[in-house]
Amino acid sequence: MVGPNRGRFQVKRFLLDSNAVNALMRRQENVLANYTHARRSGFRVGTCEPIVAEILAGLEMSSTRAANLDRFQRTLNEIACWPLDRAASQAFGKIAAELRRIGRPMQTIDIMLAATLSSVSEIRPRPFSVHTSASRPSASSARTNPSLAMISPT
Repeated sequence: MVGPNRGRFQVKRFLLDSNAVNALMRRQENVLANYTHARRSGFRVGTCEPIVAEILAGLEMSSTRAANLDRFQRTLNEIACWPLDRAASQAFGKIAAELRRIGRPMQTIDIMLAATLSSVSEIRPRPFSVHTSASRPSASSARTNPSLAMISPT
């Protein structure tokens, strides 16, 4: 979606990858500040089911499993969670094939993240140009995808 700032894109949602969700769970200061700023600015902040599955797999191996699962559930209650639906599955196929064609292999979970991003966005990003940013969310942080960006702890 084109925003009012001379053709710049306006970010509406932020998609958290597993690093950012883990950092939010731990209340890491910079991610928590970005999350709070985004929410107060009216943005939707969330993750997607493939990231939930990835984190749950890690938590199952944790020595403090019960406490970590509880903390994770509380974090999930604070944020949106976008599904890996049929549209995302179709996007996954296209993105994975394109990445193979251009010789840029990527982990399956990362392709699922990009596919979810693509399926919930109004404008489709190129599969190899997903942008992560630790800076405060703004319209300029969505260079590759105007309606959804990611907050990353690094």
